Amino acid sequence: VDDHRAIRKILNERMPDAPTMVMLYGKGGHLATNEYSIIVVRNTDGSWQGTAVGRSQVSIVDAPVTPMKKVEWELGTDEGQRLDEAISRRCPSKRPPKTSTPSGPPPLDFIPERIDVVRPNKSVTTFYVAVYRDTFAAMIRPPK
Repeated sequence: VDDHRAIRKILNERMPDAPTMVMLYGKGGHLATNEYSIIVVRNTDGSWQGTAVGRSQVSIVDAPVTPMKKVEWELGTDEGQRLDEAISRRCPSKRPPKTSTPSGPPPLDFIPERIDVVRPNKSVTTFYVAVYRDTFAAMIRPPK
């Protein structure tokens, strides 16, 4: 959550605050470093709304930081229901710790991403994904 707050503060963007949120934070790259915060919040009526903000800096000494275009969207009813179902399956109340060992170095353009799922009266569930290779992460990305 702190990474989302920090990048949004730098970009003068509001940090959403809702009982149920799914947050995706990524930072990395090769010829440029991209840092972004994608957050979808569940409204009291069950609908989901998202915002995505970020910035990019080419890998040159003293290069300027360029903000990415802010995106706001609402998940459709079907997409929202799929996200609710995915959260209940992927984030059970009591989940055993998972350990994994990377199998070799990541590709040069790799951006590690962290997903945090915030729900009322439950601890935050955190897991890591590889950019564009995880279907759960794809559910909360802004539409193209």
